[in-house]
Amino acid sequence: MHRLDTKKLKAGVYHSLLYEGEPSMSLFITTDLVLFPQPQLGIVEESILPNQPGYIRFQGTYWQAKLHHHEDTSILQSGAMVNVLGRDGLILLVEAH
Repeated sequence: MHRLDTKKLKAGVYHSLLYEGEPSMSLFITTDLVLFPQPQLGIVEESILPNQPGYIRFQGTYWQAKLHHHEDTSILQSGAMVNVLGRDGLILLVEAH
C-alpha cells in the first residue's frame, strides 16, 4: 500500500513516498519565494522559453532561471540582458531588460 507522508520543514516541504512501510522515494522541495528589493542585471547563457527554464550568469555564478510572469511569452536568447527579480527556491525569476 502506498501512502504519502508529508512533513513541513522551515526551508521547504519534505515528501516521502512509503511502500509497505519502506521509504522508496524522498524529495525535498523548496517553497521559498523571495523577491529582491530592486531588480539586478544578469546575462542569459542558455535560452529561456515561456515554459522552460534556461541558465543565466548572475553575480559571477551560473544559475537556472525562468520567466517570472507565467503569462509572459518572451523568448530570452543567449547574450540577452535580463532583470533578476527574485528567486523561487534555487531558480531565479527574470524578465527581459
